[in-house]
Amino acid sequence: MLPLACGQNPTPTILPTITPGVAIIPDPTPTDVPIPTPTSRPRPRPPVAAFTIPATVSPAATISPTVAAALPQLVLPPAGGAVQSESEARNVAWVYLSRCTTFNPSQLAAYEVEEDWYVQAPDAKKFFFGIWRIESATGKLFPHDVTAHKWQPYVETGCDPVAGLGVLPTTPTPTAKPPPTPTQTPRPTPIPTSTPVVPSTTDAVATLWSYLVKCFPSAELKDLKAVLDPVSDQYVVKDDDEIQYGVWRVNQTDGVITPEDIHARRRDETIRGGTC
Repeated sequence: MLPLACGQNPTPTILPTITPGVAIIPDPTPTDVPIPTPTSRPRPRPPVAAFTIPATVSPAATISPTVAAALPQLVLPPAGGAVQSESEARNVAWVYLSRCTTFNPSQLAAYEVEEDWYVQAPDAKKFFFGIWRIESATGKLFPHDVTAHKWQPYVETGCDPVAGLGVLPTTPTPTAKPPPTPTQTPRPTPIPTSTPVVPSTTDAVATLWSYLVKCFPSAELKDLKAVLDPVSDQYVVKDDDEIQYGVWRVNQTDGVITPEDIHARRRDETIRGGTC
């Protein structure tokens, strides 16, 4: 208390009561704590066994063995293909040419020249086969002149009429191959009739001509003439002037060709020497 001053009432002055302020603290508000959300991840799936298509096995085909019908067996030259006689040479050419025409092996003539055989049909007006060469060692057949070269594609094409145009005479005509039958029996090889190797002057000319054209292709059949020598039983073949090819002899029995004069010997040396 303060001391009283003079002349003042001793009544004390009431001072206002000061109530200390109390701060109101609000209740704490709970904070929302975020709840973690699980991540949407694909869950691994267990492996599934692959679907397998069962394999199907087809039944094995039953193959029945087929028994081939017996085919005709042709009589060929001796082992190794060698052609050793006139009849064998004629048969080789006949087997080949008879695929497309009908004739008899006896209608062919074969001549042996320098270890090879030359086969032709003496009757050139009826059979236009040309001249064919057969190797004695192998039995292989080759066309030797222009006519034979025309026949070869006709036979090789199975007697095609188009390929045969220009080579087929009026007779004989090509015969169709008969269909094979299971009961077909082999045909025996016809036995050729015994005839001289060079039966006529025409054959003698053809024999010498086939020898000359090896080195002298310009030689023609019409350039040569032949006569039969009754004393020696050989053909004398020569050209018209006896100079171009000379004088030759052709043996009627075996077809051996022999030069007679100097002109023929010169031609013979050229052919045998291989200096064509």
